[in-house]
Amino acid sequence: MVAALRQGFAYLQAGDTDKAAECCQRVLLAKNDIAEGHFLVGLIALELNQRKTAISAFGSVTKLQPEHGAAWANMARLFMMAGQPARADGALEKAIRHADNNPVVLDLIGLVLGLLGNDQEALGWYGRAVLGDPDNVGFRVNLANCQMHAGMLDDSEESLREVLSRSPGNANAHWILSGLKKAENRDHAEELQELIESGRYPAKALAFLYYGLGKELEDLEDWESAFEAFSQGARARRSTMQYDEAAEEAMYAALEQLYTKEWMDEPTESSDSSAPIFVVGQPRTGTTLVERIITAHSQVHSAGELKQFGNAVRRLTN
Repeated sequence: MVAALRQGFAYLQAGDTDKAAECCQRVLLAKNDIAEGHFLVGLIALELNQRKTAISAFGSVTKLQPEHGAAWANMARLFMMAGQPARADGALEKAIRHADNNPVVLDLIGLVLGLLGNDQEALGWYGRAVLGDPDNVGFRVNLANCQMHAGMLDDSEESLREVLSRSPGNANAHWILSGLKKAENRDHAEELQELIESGRYPAKALAFLYYGLGKELEDLEDWESAFEAFSQGARARRSTMQYDEAAEEAMYAALEQLYTKEWMDEPTESSDSSAPIFVVGQPRTGTTLVERIITAHSQVHSAGELKQFGNAVRRLTN
């Protein structure tokens, strides 16, 4: 059974989810209370984007082995992705308690903390993951991304340069690097173009390369080429997404019923309150512009785009 499990993990690492699943089935049919068998089911489900199955599998692991830090960390991440930060909080607490210096668990804890908006706290966990497994490029990319969000741009660039020295074609690292500073020449753009033309990247990675290229071309005011790169990036990204058009239409119908012309026309009184001002809206609807207009006033200061507000609402409403 140990050999079958080891083989299953090897198949998963090689990207063969079908053979990995066969090994899982063989193990769990013979003995259903093996925690690592359920853990492998969870990892396979993650790879196939089957979140409900993954949550169920990792839940089984924590029942059989309550101190399994990796299962708790994966559950915390899945709860955050499902918009359930209250449940993520509980799973995260247990992941931290049972982290046991496992670099994979440390990295996942950093990821969940970042999703919760706690970038400063996440930095320490990402740093520990890199120290625990210095050769893991993914851990270094996550650290660099967190450093960028925390405003540590020079540190982020140093981390990314280290990543690219180890893995020159890492699409995510190239994308983050493109966003750190304004491009002053075409060197990196040409490197991105060569990587794209190599034809060896799957759609998700290709999207990162195209978005990075578009950003750099935009910096250089090559508008037409930038637009084409962004269009290609969006096309690649869309091919990886499952989009529920009916749900989107229902949401906008509800918004239309709630926020009517009459509601907008209702008179309101001005206020000299020092209470916070919240600007909310769908992406790409002008919220950033509204924020900048409001914060142009000398007595108004911006906290930027916060994750905590949405998470707090979800926690309060469970």
